[in-house]
Amino acid sequence: MYVAIDDTALRIIRSLRCQWATFALPHRETPTRSLVLKPGDPDPAHSGNYEYRVSEDDSFELLGQTLRDCDEQTPRDDLDVLRLNEIVANTHFDFSPIGNLGEFSEERPCRLGVFKREQHVRRKKLQVSLLSPNLPVESIVLFNRDIAFASPELCVIQLASHLDAISLAQVIMEFCGTYAVSPTDDAAFYDRQTEYGVEPVMSLASLKAMSDAIRMWRGRDVLRRAMAMSREGAASPSEANVGIVMGLPMDAGGYDLGFPEFNVKLELDELQSSHVLQHTYYLDAFWPDCLADMEYDSVSFHLDPAFATSTVERDRWRLLQVEKADADRLRSRELQLLGLEVIPVTKIDFQKLARMDQVAWSLAVRRHRVDGMDLEEFQNDLERRSNWIARAELPGSLRRSGT
Repeated sequence: MYVAIDDTALRIIRSLRCQWATFALPHRETPTRSLVLKPGDPDPAHSGNYEYRVSEDDSFELLGQTLRDCDEQTPRDDLDVLRLNEIVANTHFDFSPIGNLGEFSEERPCRLGVFKREQHVRRKKLQVSLLSPNLPVESIVLFNRDIAFASPELCVIQLASHLDAISLAQVIMEFCGTYAVSPTDDAAFYDRQTEYGVEPVMSLASLKAMSDAIRMWRGRDVLRRAMAMSREGAASPSEANVGIVMGLPMDAGGYDLGFPEFNVKLELDELQSSHVLQHTYYLDAFWPDCLADMEYDSVSFHLDPAFATSTVERDRWRLLQVEKADADRLRSRELQLLGLEVIPVTKIDFQKLARMDQVAWSLAVRRHRVDGMDLEEFQNDLERRSNWIARAELPGSLRRSGT
């Protein structure tokens, strides 16, 4: 009985999400978040004249959580043990039904888990680990009678033993978001081939519940830090990265401006709707405490000559670029009319430190206007941060050396 675990399970989950029609992973309901702007002050952020709602099923506190100490025991139901053994019994691996998982190597081996020591084998490009018989039954997903793999929650917990907190947060937000990264693409995280509009396969609450049910020896602190910076509902890797960079402390390479919520629904009453053309908005990366909305402008919707192989295609891309740019301008104007601060960010901003500093400064100015943030102190911190980055000496870096 073998179970694909760790980064091999990560490849499988990504592959299945990229081809959703092949196999439906368990869908995790994530809390619904919405913003209601009340009539009155033309700038709701000044008077607090708004309401930020989170659906009642959100039982997970994002910050201040401590994971269960590794010496605590969780009672197990004998029936769960029998079901788990039944799931993984007589399992053999043929990954071809899943699709292309990329190449395995001695540096990136195929990782499998077993429940009995005598099943442990040593081979090139293969790493076998012993799994606890006390794993919750929902921690194993059965693809077919021949393939079983770690659930998204168990996969994240296993990755915590060797990933840094930022890389782990990227995986968490991917599983809790509506996008899936290609399992065979080794480009930078925000440059990878990505499938959009898929269902989330994990929630922060389900990850917290799984971590509480498992005795964790390694990676407990990394998982805690990664969960603290993770949010649900991101629609792209770039949205996730914007949130991480803006929320991390300065000495860890971020801007210490707080972590945003993603794709919050803006609810308008009849009077507000009469002033705008679109009655429903979803805010890309939203800071409720200062009503700032950071909108990521994806170049995939703009002119990209690399994808144009004919004059007709180039003309179509140009037309799409003009239409998307017009829609973005209208959206920004209407959100500003409703009292929100709209801050645009593009893929190119990620490539230059000075441009990301400008994006962060825009958010800091909004915070100064709303809650009196000290801009002079923020500017001094920015200069120190730039010097640390130039010398590659971030004192509070959450990334491990060589990653």
